[in-house]
Amino acid sequence: TMHTLLQDHGLHDHPLFAQAKVRGIRSLAGHAETTDVTNDVNGGPSGLGIATAGGKAAFWDFVGAPHSLKVLAFEGEFAMTEGHAQELKTQALALQVGKRLRILLSYNNAGIDDTLLSGVIAAKYERYQIEDQWTSYGWNVFGLQDGNKYDQILAALKTMEDWDANDRRPMIVIGRTLKGYW
Repeated sequence: TMHTLLQDHGLHDHPLFAQAKVRGIRSLAGHAETTDVTNDVNGGPSGLGIATAGGKAAFWDFVGAPHSLKVLAFEGEFAMTEGHAQELKTQALALQVGKRLRILLSYNNAGIDDTLLSGVIAAKYERYQIEDQWTSYGWNVFGLQDGNKYDQILAALKTMEDWDANDRRPMIVIGRTLKGYW
């Protein structure tokens, strides 16, 4: 149970979990909630989940978790308009969470399009390049031809895993996806 979680794993007196004696450990409850200011987080409205993914990756680095532990985040590009998402871009780079954090960004042109292509952000705006919004922050950006194809997603995740461990820039995979009525 959550009540005996630390004790069951020999961590009851571990200094990294000292605060748990005060507040206890409990499951995350719902939508966009947190139980304290350390590591209990939850997703929610646009931008919140992605920002907490960066914080979670930094936390695991800070406590010395094994490098095999990864934080995967899936988000759509329209959620990147939120302030939390902009904080993620700078903080993940500053905290050098590159080998731990994996972000897969579904680029479907800001939601359900009214046309098959360029329904929200018109194609005539050639300088609107979603990749540039991440490379300009210093991120390592990988692209997919089709973000709906699992083999392409898995290949990108494998590339991230095999990436040079000395390159600590955050990594993101941007895959064009379809979301609409067809």
